[in-house]
Amino acid sequence: MSGMRHIAPPSRNRERGVTTVEMALLLPAFLLLLFGIIEVANILRLQMTLESAVAVMARTVSQDTTITSESGAQSYFNSHLDKLVPSVQQNKDQQDASDPPALSMSPSSKPACEETPCTPFLITINYTYTPLSPIMTPFFEGLTLSASAKRTSEPDSGTSLGN
Repeated sequence: MSGMRHIAPPSRNRERGVTTVEMALLLPAFLLLLFGIIEVANILRLQMTLESAVAVMARTVSQDTTITSESGAQSYFNSHLDKLVPSVQQNKDQQDASDPPALSMSPSSKPACEETPCTPFLITINYTYTPLSPIMTPFFEGLTLSASAKRTSEPDSGTSLGN
């Protein structure tokens, strides 16, 4: 019996060490995945907000006879920014605030519509995304979100459409 060795079962300390190493290897990947899901959800939320705002702007420009150019549309958009695109400017309370969404119109002046079919115009809103978390900056920095809507001006009253 002196030649036989007794094999001890694995100690709890060794099992804890293996668990710690596994956790150290998997935690960074898990955190990247978690923060990535949060960023993608925020991007989707912002994209839906921009699509809603561009639809409202296109409808407003098509119906409002006082908005005849891109500068008029931009002015209206800027004055109603908090209602049209709430919480899009993620860092607006911080000193390094992100740029507000930019509106453009093509052609730059709204085509007059005196008889149907009217010439359409295109409203586009672009926004440069700023990641919520600094850890996600390498993945999402410089991402530009964009939404467009094509509309035609409403025919002027008193034209050949029945009046």
